[in-house]
Amino acid sequence: MSERPPESSSDSDRGELLRLGVVGLVAVVLALIGFSVASRFEPSTGPGPVLAGGPVDTTTSTTATTLASLGPGTSQAPSSPQESTTTTTAAPATLSLSEEILDFGDGEDSMQLQISNTAGGSAGWELTADDPLVTVEPSSGTIEPAATFTVSVSIDRSQLPEGDFEASLNLSWPDGEASAGVVAAFEDNPVIHNPQASPGTVQVGGCSPSQTTVSARVRDSSEVERVIARWSSNGSIIRETAMNPVGNDIYQGVIGPYEVVGSDTVKVVAFDVRGNAGGASVTVTVTACA
Repeated sequence: MSERPPESSSDSDRGELLRLGVVGLVAVVLALIGFSVASRFEPSTGPGPVLAGGPVDTTTSTTATTLASLGPGTSQAPSSPQESTTTTTAAPATLSLSEEILDFGDGEDSMQLQISNTAGGSAGWELTADDPLVTVEPSSGTIEPAATFTVSVSIDRSQLPEGDFEASLNLSWPDGEASAGVVAAFEDNPVIHNPQASPGTVQVGGCSPSQTTVSARVRDSSEVERVIARWSSNGSIIRETAMNPVGNDIYQGVIGPYEVVGSDTVKVVAFDVRGNAGGASVTVTVTACA
């Protein structure tokens, strides 16, 4: 068996160089591959190359680069538009009254009035009068949209001055106010107290007494204009005699002489400056001469 001759140093050097060349080639190839991959995912700083299908979509490159920077196994959730918050402000309430004027006339002491919410949201309200003789019940509350609320308005007739009465109602709420008028009439007839005839008996035929003095106390909440006594001397023709004030609201007038025997119903009538009238009666006895 022949022995293999020992390798020379030149052959050993060639083998080592061959191995180094292969390793270097592999390194160069890997470097080229890495550069190519990195170039694909880096965003372009200038105009992108134009291919046959049109401009390059840089969105994909940017997204890929972002994903690459996040590292493997990392996903990016798609961004959503920012949510906006809208605040809705309720429209101001608009209230109204069903009447412009509440007319109580000369006999009513209570009437109804409606409050309506014609637009906007709910509102708190208050209804007041500018005269203490007028009261509102209820005088405040809250009314919902498109609702109607009824209140009662009253006047104190026992305290009304004679004549025409006027007052105002004011409705207020946070966004406005409205108003309505109140009118009433109070007519007070004069009152005749304690009518008398003195003497109560008169005579006909020339005897005395042939006349009598009629008196009465007359009162009225306004000014008394005049007072008269209506009587008949013969039972058919009515006469009128003026009665004059003598103090302490007392009026007096003299009637007679009479013509026939019998009795006469004398009526005292008083008129105030507003044309109102009141009356009361007294009887006078007429006899023949004794």
